[in-house]
Amino acid sequence: REAKANAPVTRRETVIKGGLKDTSAASAHTVAPSPATLQQRLSAIPAVEWWDKPFLKVASSYDAAPHNTVAANANTEVLTHYVEHPVPIEPPAEPAPPPPQPLPLTKRERKKLRTQRRLAAEREKQDQIRCGLMAPPPPKVKISNLMQAMKNEAVMDPSAMEAKVRAEMAQRVRNHELRNLARKLTPQQRKDKKRRKMLNDPTGGGTPVTLYRIDQVPNRQKLYKIDINAQQNHLTGVALLTDVTNLVVVEGGPKAQRRYRKLLMHRIDWADVPDDDDDDDDDDERDLLEERRRNSANVCKIVWEGYVVKPHFKSFRVEAAGSAEDGRKLLKEKGCEHYWDMAARFGREGAALLEDQANGEDEEDDSDDDDDDG
Repeated sequence: REAKANAPVTRRETVIKGGLKDTSAASAHTVAPSPATLQQRLSAIPAVEWWDKPFLKVASSYDAAPHNTVAANANTEVLTHYVEHPVPIEPPAEPAPPPPQPLPLTKRERKKLRTQRRLAAEREKQDQIRCGLMAPPPPKVKISNLMQAMKNEAVMDPSAMEAKVRAEMAQRVRNHELRNLARKLTPQQRKDKKRRKMLNDPTGGGTPVTLYRIDQVPNRQKLYKIDINAQQNHLTGVALLTDVTNLVVVEGGPKAQRRYRKLLMHRIDWADVPDDDDDDDDDDERDLLEERRRNSANVCKIVWEGYVVKPHFKSFRVEAAGSAEDGRKLLKEKGCEHYWDMAARFGREGAALLEDQANGEDEEDDSDDDDDDG
């Protein structure tokens, strides 16, 4: 400890005795410390370093009594043959920016890259065969090319060669079936793959959303189809039933959207007109039914298709809102009231729907004014 405190003095004495020129500006003005300064420096030096205290029996000093030596004071019970590796801590700096994401390839580009990879692998295989590093594959003999592939053997014993070729053909079929069986997915894997294809969007441009408008109130059977198909296709959204019009908002993957669009636009018969054989002779009734069937195509319409950053709904459900104001309020709670405005402006009934909505707002304003006057 005294050697540490007297280090500057010892250094200056060494420089003077050696006749060397001290170029250090700090050491040129260094003087011998006073006893008070020396005592202060000694008190600043700890008697035992903090990392040595767990390994000493008496932590106050290295050679404390009654041991009087460092070896006797060492606590050998805590010493083992294991090496302690401290936990690495990340430096306090900004995290590195994420690597750039690769651009999604189109279906044509993916097919082109696959062809190029297969051609490169085939060329490498042919080069190895030419260099003698790989044995050439056996000839693929069939009944149709038996005479061309094995001319002499086929002429000498055609029956034996035919039996051999048929055995090779059967073995190739068995190998093909075994490879297919090895690649076959388990029922759980098939289920996960189907769900992944329903949910994933290869374009990566957000969540696809489709807004449908239905001009007639669906019956219970149609409501069941609308609800259960949305759940089976892992779609989220809402089927909103009002006294003015009906909206169906669905959010999900592109494949699920295509299947649901086919349900609403083609599979469901919105005319819902049963065939009646007793009225076949009535031409007027028949013409009326045909007209209703033609008009059924205009019952369900697609108002808007697009993408959103994140979905507004967590699941699909059917809601009976009643009035148009309640329907818009329900969508406003989810932050997508503009869906109602788009449906209101769509089609021939858009003006009437907006007028009814404006009249409802005027009535609310009048009632608020009456309350204020009261």
